[in-house]
Amino acid sequence: MSLRQVLFILFSLFIVINLVFLDLFVFKLSSQVSNSSRVASSEKVTNDQECGKSCRQAIEQAVKKYITPTKNTPVSNLTTDKFTSGSVKEYFIPLGSGVTSTTDWANVSGLESSIDTALYQNIKVAYFEISLRVPTGNQTVYARLYNQTDKHAVWFSDVSLDGGTPKLLVSPVIKLDTGNKLYIVQIKTQLGYQVFIDQARVHITTQ
Repeated sequence: MSLRQVLFILFSLFIVINLVFLDLFVFKLSSQVSNSSRVASSEKVTNDQECGKSCRQAIEQAVKKYITPTKNTPVSNLTTDKFTSGSVKEYFIPLGSGVTSTTDWANVSGLESSIDTALYQNIKVAYFEISLRVPTGNQTVYARLYNQTDKHAVWFSDVSLDGGTPKLLVSPVIKLDTGNKLYIVQIKTQLGYQVFIDQARVHITTQ
């Protein structure tokens, strides 16, 4: 065997060995890239799931924040409050609040409301209710409901307060005139000192 043949064989072996190592290296690199892709994809799915969960939690919190139980509306000078228990219904018709010091029966400015009995079917009872305060505490105050439309005091609506302790006064059962009438609060004081009306209203119960 000549030297040229020996060199050719060695060169051929060198090329084959290099090709084998090159194939192994490329296969290993491809495997690593594939594994990395699978890991990244798995992390992306996990992140997407976590994002979806956090979004759902945010929505639930928002719903809980903005949905609140309904509460009864307090007595207002602008609206009639209605409370229902079975077939019995109660209506509180506000008349307002104010202050006066008259020594004779007189209307209190702003303490009035129109009441139409046609809107309250089957009226069982009605009352005149008023909260009074006398800062000096040394006089008697009288209050009543007055039918301004027909020009007469409402029967049995008279109430009175002695002394200065604030108190809610409730009249005996009153009779409201049929139809739409304007009712006004009238006050009379014993000594002409100021009296405060914190609230006044007509309480109607139907059945």
